[in-house]
Amino acid sequence: MASVVTVFFLTTYGALNGVACLETLIGDPAFRPRIRVPWFVPLMGFIGCFVAMFLIHPVACVVAILLEALLFIALSRRSLNTTWGDARSGLLLTGARHILLSLRQTKIDPRNWRPHILVFTTDLEVDMPLVRLADHVGQHRGIVTIVRLLFGDVEAYPLRKELVEQDMLRIKKAGVLAFPEISVVSDHDEGILTVAQANGFAGLDSNTVLLGLRDVSAPGAPGDLARLVTLTRKFDAMGKCTLIRCSRPSNPTQNAGPIVLWWAGRHNNGDLMLLLAHLMTVSSAWRRSVIHLKSIVSNEEEAEVRRAQFSKMLPDIRIAVKVKVIVMEEGRSTADLIVQNSAGAAIVMLGMKLADAGEEEQYAEQVHGLLARLPTTLLVRNAGEFRGRLI
Repeated sequence: MASVVTVFFLTTYGALNGVACLETLIGDPAFRPRIRVPWFVPLMGFIGCFVAMFLIHPVACVVAILLEALLFIALSRRSLNTTWGDARSGLLLTGARHILLSLRQTKIDPRNWRPHILVFTTDLEVDMPLVRLADHVGQHRGIVTIVRLLFGDVEAYPLRKELVEQDMLRIKKAGVLAFPEISVVSDHDEGILTVAQANGFAGLDSNTVLLGLRDVSAPGAPGDLARLVTLTRKFDAMGKCTLIRCSRPSNPTQNAGPIVLWWAGRHNNGDLMLLLAHLMTVSSAWRRSVIHLKSIVSNEEEAEVRRAQFSKMLPDIRIAVKVKVIVMEEGRSTADLIVQNSAGAAIVMLGMKLADAGEEEQYAEQVHGLLARLPTTLLVRNAGEFRGRLI
């Protein structure tokens, strides 16, 4: 009996030494012992206690460790009020700091690029499909940050922390892994630009912005799209890719049909669209969807060149796609062919060109005429440092 009781006492002493070692290493401000010793002294005590336990009674040593592990798990599931800190938070913070400092000095290869997506919304419940799309694209390989914009003066929203916690519960209930934020702005577009510039740190800056056009059939949709086109040009100057999800309430995304990707090859958007489509098909929601890579050319000679381009590219990037090269027909417009060959798609991806200042409305009118005839569409503008080299 004495040996068993001694083993249990030694686990207590060993745990105290282990915590003292960790607290000294991570430099927790809350750890203020009256007697300071180097970190290796409690480490030696930690090791010595468990060696002594094993030598005294090996079976009692194993039983004691298992029982105390079960007790720890049971207590961790309960909400207990304590007057001391938690060494785990300090340990995680120290580890995160070390990793971020190492990441800052690491050279990133284009093939290792990950989408760190910044999602803007004014109504999280209404824009939940936008949030889910970001989660599917990120697929836990990048960081998704959801910024809910509030309008007015910052002093009018003293309970922003509580609002963030409410948003956290909403996205958790939706099964989305993301970081919610609240930003109070006086102007919608200027607020978006300011937040986009300030977001991120230590090499984890957001590299992609996701915006939404909720209803392309609404009367003011062309004007809203023109504003988003203007923002796209400004994001391009920041080196951030832009994604604009355009949908209609009467035609929601079903995740059941193919992902149709239109490749023009003029603005280096194709590689980003292919990568995003591949990441979507990795997610459980889109696992059954097939990527259809389609391209429109003027004549059969161009079609042969385009097919050869795809045949050379696809085996190297190892993304499963179905390819279709369409030759322009006399009397048919490009828009008509896109609409005809996008029928039944779960989502369509189109590349965006960069509209010059003053030409946003004209470009938006042109694109809107096409969007109004398509299923849910993702407009993609690749402005990252690895544009043209992501795949």
